[in-house]
Amino acid sequence: ASRLTLIRRASFDLRGLPPTQEEVERFVKDAAADDVAFAKVVDAFLQCERFGERWARHWLDVVRYADSVGRVWNAPFLYAARYRDWVIDSLNADKPYSRFVAEQIAGDLLPAKTVLQRRDQIVGTGMLALGSMNLQEGNYEQHLLDQVDDQIDVTSRAFMGLTLSCARCHDHKTEPVSQQDYYALAGIFYSSRTLSGTPNRNDEARGGYVSAEALVDLPTALDEAVGPPTKLPAGVHSMDDIRTMGNPKETVRYDHDPHFCMGVIEGEIKDCELAVGGDPSDRKAAPERGKIGMPSLPPLPKVPAKSSGRLELAQWMTQPTHPLTSRVAVNRLWQHLFGEGIVRTVDDFGITGSDPTHPELLDHLAIRFVEGGWSVKKMIRAMMLSRTYRLASTGNPEHPDAGNKLRWRMNAKRLELEPLRDTLLELAGKLTLTDLKVFRWRARVARGGMV
Repeated sequence: ASRLTLIRRASFDLRGLPPTQEEVERFVKDAAADDVAFAKVVDAFLQCERFGERWARHWLDVVRYADSVGRVWNAPFLYAARYRDWVIDSLNADKPYSRFVAEQIAGDLLPAKTVLQRRDQIVGTGMLALGSMNLQEGNYEQHLLDQVDDQIDVTSRAFMGLTLSCARCHDHKTEPVSQQDYYALAGIFYSSRTLSGTPNRNDEARGGYVSAEALVDLPTALDEAVGPPTKLPAGVHSMDDIRTMGNPKETVRYDHDPHFCMGVIEGEIKDCELAVGGDPSDRKAAPERGKIGMPSLPPLPKVPAKSSGRLELAQWMTQPTHPLTSRVAVNRLWQHLFGEGIVRTVDDFGITGSDPTHPELLDHLAIRFVEGGWSVKKMIRAMMLSRTYRLASTGNPEHPDAGNKLRWRMNAKRLELEPLRDTLLELAGKLTLTDLKVFRWRARVARGGMV
């Protein structure tokens, strides 16, 4: 392909925006060899902040991200954006994919060196809390099982390319997955508590939780409750300095960290009883939590009696020898760069899914991905610097391989809605590239103190 074609292709693939006139001229006039000059372009685009935003869109589609619940009662997810920003930051920082996976499954259980790192890991578990749900469901057990099923479905499809959710009501019709396997996995999420990010009334009464918005108005509420303070020393004060000055029996408790996010934590630890036909009122003995018997996969480590098993599940999925995690990941990267995956059914690596068109290539990329430290940017770079990626998309329609299964040309790709919209705004000079992150772990000045 020509240099103009290559830089446009790379810019849209990595940033979702067209290259600037200066970038085009610099690349076209570069006297270096084509592969060397193109490597400079790819490296520059990979370091751009727009990279994380562009590729986060791909991932958020995989994990069914939305800003609201969906269904009939379409309530908003007030803190979904925290997870969205976490994905963007993780991709821009080139967080190892194995860690990226583990934090979304068990970020609250992973060791952390600092408080900020622990907070960041907890935000990653928001993936499990984002599912669409029926808020009008009157049967709590049905609601809980639906939520667990959604978590099993997104986890198995996103990370392993398996449709395990099909075994909820009966043994899987086409895959070697039994109902026992499904409920052994369900016990892991059944023993976890899904949180929307804001405290409920009982939490507020017990633990003094309060939202950031309420904390801003706390000084006014204090004055009304106990009278204004008679003296306030000069200087900058933290909210920790607040005391009741009128009636010492009246106190106001508040959360020292009024930042919230969606996520999961450990809940009541117990195995999940098998629901016959998916009916929550017809139950059988619960299989041991985490004891799955799928012959094509290694066994899960034994789950400790006092653990949900999410940590063990994360460690199991991200072990270098797991046969699916790395293959599914590189197949998704290939899909976004070449138009379709080596396995075309990117969410289904099972019997009903497509066979890989180039199985040796898929294995090679998966091994290289793991040996490269699970670096997403390194893998994308390797794919883009390949001869296959740099081919022209034009070809002979009478070629024996008109479907391009053997990759003798580049596939033409349709530009998605988001980059198309951004491109039009960019050309009109109206695209705003302001950082839209609204939740940050930093103090801000509020009325009466620091939040």
